Amino acid sequence: VRRTIVDEALAYLERLERESGAEDVTLRLELAAAYRRIGAILGDPQRPNLGDRDAAIAQYERGRALAIAAAAVTSHFDATVSIVDADLALATLYNQKKQGELSNARTREAADVAARYAKDHPADAGAAKLVARANFQLAWSLPAEQAVPVWEQTLAYYENELKKAPASPEAQRNVALIAKYLGSTFENLQRDDLAAPQY
Repeated sequence: VRRTIVDEALAYLERLERESGAEDVTLRLELAAAYRRIGAILGDPQRPNLGDRDAAIAQYERGRALAIAAAAVTSHFDATVSIVDADLALATLYNQKKQGELSNARTREAADVAARYAKDHPADAGAAKLVARANFQLAWSLPAEQAVPVWEQTLAYYENELKKAPASPEAQRNVALIAKYLGSTFENLQRDDLAAPQY
């Protein structure tokens, strides 16, 4: 039943995409989000899915292409988020398929797109959060020495968020999690003196 619904939804989205004008940025971003949702139903490992990773990748890539096209004509935050969301989902799926090069490329793109937006829009509060989210996944894909500054930058963001809301369980968890990963990275580099304070 779910597969039938997905097929019908895809047919509708494809028709809508063909009939929509390339200049309608809002519709392009809505279509990109819809393709990502279809991709999640098909193969997102973080939720119940139909187990079709190849089809999921195809839909995420379609969403990514639409988001990139939209970002070419607008600097709106939604376009940047759309690219980052697609890239991070694709990085996970490519990694599961043992396609490390593609996984790393999508992760790096997500981090670069987020960082570029943050640089161009320093007053946008959402930009720093997006950078932290992209950097979290980027740090996982890097060799230990290269990962350290990325983990440190990510930790600094979440520590700042914890200062704003010290009683927030989510903020506490995020700091603890990043500190643990940074400690583990130092441990892999045989720097127990730096790992211990993080742990």
